[in-house]
Amino acid sequence: MISLSWEQATSWRLARGHLARRVAGARLVPVVADMCGAHAQIMSSVPLALAARVSRLKQSRVDAALQGQRSLVKSWAMRGTLHVLTADDLPLFCAAQRTRDQYMNPSFLKYFGLELADVEAVLDAIPRALDGQTLTREELADQILKITKRRHLAERLRSGWGELLKPAAFRGLMCFGPQSGRAVTFVRPDQWVDRWTDYDTDDALQQVFRRFLAAYGPASRAEVARWWGVRPPEAGRVLELMQPDLAEVECGGSKRWVLRSDLPSLKSPRVVEGARLLPSFDQLLVMSAPHSEAIVDAAFKERIYRARIAVWSLPSVLVDGRVRAAWKLKRKPGRVIIQVQPFEPLSPESRSHLEEEAGRVGALLDAEARLEVSPP
Repeated sequence: MISLSWEQATSWRLARGHLARRVAGARLVPVVADMCGAHAQIMSSVPLALAARVSRLKQSRVDAALQGQRSLVKSWAMRGTLHVLTADDLPLFCAAQRTRDQYMNPSFLKYFGLELADVEAVLDAIPRALDGQTLTREELADQILKITKRRHLAERLRSGWGELLKPAAFRGLMCFGPQSGRAVTFVRPDQWVDRWTDYDTDDALQQVFRRFLAAYGPASRAEVARWWGVRPPEAGRVLELMQPDLAEVECGGSKRWVLRSDLPSLKSPRVVEGARLLPSFDQLLVMSAPHSEAIVDAAFKERIYRARIAVWSLPSVLVDGRVRAAWKLKRKPGRVIIQVQPFEPLSPESRSHLEEEAGRVGALLDAEARLEVSPP
């Protein structure tokens, strides 16, 4: 069995995730695919995450991809959380999510005061309500209530948590549409994107898990399950189907899986230099949470990860491949202030890299940028 160090694994992830070297702006959509989607619980984090990977990115470019070109789509995905996926990948991820049944479980139904018939009625009503329509949450709720005649669902349908909308999103019956002022809207994915491809569920799961390992390997069964939001035995079932394509390696003192085709590139550690300003919920940090020592020193872990919330990472500064500072973004009219709090003293070269990164954030947001670095 091949043994890999965290240095090897992390430098490889940084390269695969376009954090070792940015790519041209024309590759914005492929970068989102390579990331397995951009975490969108905080929507303002999406352009910041992409700007850390794509050269000369503008907020307007991301907005155009989501609304005008429709090459990117926002929906509920892994772990039931909001993500921005590529339009081409959305059917694949929806097919892989057909096995999600937690919203049908008696414990879930009891907690929200629902019956199984309520969920089934909503699933039936949503594609009818959205047929040829772009509806706000309020408008969609009204239409569902009109179709189902289940007035007791009104509060749940208007909830920002989307407990009655997520099951439909998982099945590809709805996704987010263009912004309407400050209100979100919803559309039918098969009518919103250019083409909709149907996939077998197990084939889709294997393709999605391959994407994950190609970006965030080496990973254990438990880590794959955590990312996808299922129990480890379910992730293990899919990994078993993938065995001809997988290789087992030792990393961080335990056994993990990688794609067999990635073994040659994983063996050689890369030198990663420079700085990156990563936002909250950046995929690299979220995926590194179970083995945070790979990316941040233990003494500073609590300054990056929320205690007891494994998928919540705070804004982080990568310096030469490791998290060496936290940062905050302050928005003012026409300008932004990037406040960096180093964990330890930064070299003059690192400070120079941070100045460049601050300028890129300013360009992204079409604002003048000022960098402020506090003492460690």
